[in-house]
Amino acid sequence: MKVQNKSFGLLALCLGLAAAAVPSGAATQTVPGKTWEKITDVSKYGFDRAKLVEAQKFAAENLATAAVMVVVDGKILFEWGAVETKYLLHSGRKSFMSALYGKYVENGAIDLDQTMAELGIDDEPPLTEVEKKATVRHCLMARSGIYHDAEAEAPSMRAVKPPRGSKKPGEFWLYNNWDFNVLLTVFEQKTGKKFFEALGEDILMPIDCENYMPEDGIYQKTGASVHPAYHFVLTARDMARFGLLMLRNGKWNDRQVVSSAWVKESTSYMSDAEIYGGDGYGYMWWVAKKGNKIPHFPAVDLPDGTYSARGAGGHYMIVLPDRDMVIVHRVNTFESNNVGPNGFGLLVRKILDAGDPAARPFPSQTPEEAGKLAGTYEREDGPPLTVTLSGASLVLKTPGQPDNKLIQVEQDVFYPILSNGTYLRFERGENGEPTGLLLRQYRGDSKARKIAEITS
Repeated sequence: MKVQNKSFGLLALCLGLAAAAVPSGAATQTVPGKTWEKITDVSKYGFDRAKLVEAQKFAAENLATAAVMVVVDGKILFEWGAVETKYLLHSGRKSFMSALYGKYVENGAIDLDQTMAELGIDDEPPLTEVEKKATVRHCLMARSGIYHDAEAEAPSMRAVKPPRGSKKPGEFWLYNNWDFNVLLTVFEQKTGKKFFEALGEDILMPIDCENYMPEDGIYQKTGASVHPAYHFVLTARDMARFGLLMLRNGKWNDRQVVSSAWVKESTSYMSDAEIYGGDGYGYMWWVAKKGNKIPHFPAVDLPDGTYSARGAGGHYMIVLPDRDMVIVHRVNTFESNNVGPNGFGLLVRKILDAGDPAARPFPSQTPEEAGKLAGTYEREDGPPLTVTLSGASLVLKTPGQPDNKLIQVEQDVFYPILSNGTYLRFERGENGEPTGLLLRQYRGDSKARKIAEITS
């Protein structure tokens, strides 16, 4: 594998980690040529450049962001960082596999309703007869019911797996690397092609990706399963091309690279992903749906039709059809950096607010105002929470966890920047002084009352 400025050893180490619109009349099918076109006057697209710069500053001050690309109307609206550096995609790879399936489902090479038994698929230790009834479609949907050990599976993923044999194929959604990895075996068996070569020939080369090579991929196989994981590195600019291909319903200039019907089907909402701290899921795409308990990303309101690819450490790509927009966010996870969903959601909100004249800026407060909220808060169902003051910023301290800066988004509402969906709402008494807080988490809320002040 060729990785810019990084050794293969570092890659192997990382494998263990587990309201603006395009202006009226804009060419909504624009795609880049061999190189990207940059928008020089963002105001023509309804954006405030100063606010985009503020979003960049927010990332620089609070996040371990390596690169960001914001694409509107098929052109670069705004970008910063190492957009031409190849970084590992982690689980973002799965959405590429999903798109690659489209051509071969359409031409009949892959039958989504074939079972593991019919395909001769097994594992070591062997699958049960019930598990072998799972279909290819079940695996695309993460509904196989096969809870065998899998490659590239983090301990946190294993921890939420039900016991083997406890669920029938199709009846239960679970983010499951066994499902995602066996799709590689099925693909290569039914097409006679190697994944990394097919990815280049069928998708990335037709959309003029500037840097991808099949040598950028590696199969991970450690003995957990006979079905390897398939990792590869890609630049932000080439990842944005893939997002734009999906936004264009699989069409690039005059070529239908991925079936438009497959793009629609694979990015449709099929399962509630609350058990894994997500909103909705399609065929290896995360899918937004209004009314879900958990939003697509925290702190930002994204409409139905939005979907995203996500990889551990902060590799995100959001496709927003209602805005003709793609946002790509990369992190140098070769160096153990991490940007969680809260941090990314806050960044996306700032980017979108830059195109919405009616958007309210994030509130701010003086050190004196923030200091009134600092203190120790006793919970009903857990260890006390400590909120301290650092400059004008509040910091949440939790035993055994790194300090977590709080970002204010509304009056008395703060998001811990390192968290996934968690936020704090401070409560006040009749005199306006803080008396407690509500810790809101997707697994349930927790109340705490203020029991001590912290003055320094």
